[in-house]
Amino acid sequence: AGEDVASPANGEVLFAGRIPSDAGGTALCVTIRIGDLAVSCLPMSEVAVSRGDTVDAGQRLGSLASAGDSSSSRPHLHVGIRRGDLYLDPMVFIAPAAPGLLH
Repeated sequence: AGEDVASPANGEVLFAGRIPSDAGGTALCVTIRIGDLAVSCLPMSEVAVSRGDTVDAGQRLGSLASAGDSSSSRPHLHVGIRRGDLYLDPMVFIAPAAPGLLH
């Protein structure tokens, strides 16, 4: 919790704000247009960008929240990737990680 969330690539911020979360709550989310993809990162405790901003790869988008949904009891980042209305598997875009890095 509190770690920086960085932009995965150069792009334009399509959305920065609250979205519905499970159990009736909300979570802060940032969605970036990267080419023909829309990449969403959540839950965040604070957002450092606004809709329409241009971001560079590695630029800070905000801070990771301590909680946001019931999928894990530990702080974690959800990454959603869409092309149009089709959700894509984010693992296709992530380079192989060191053993034990991804849980």
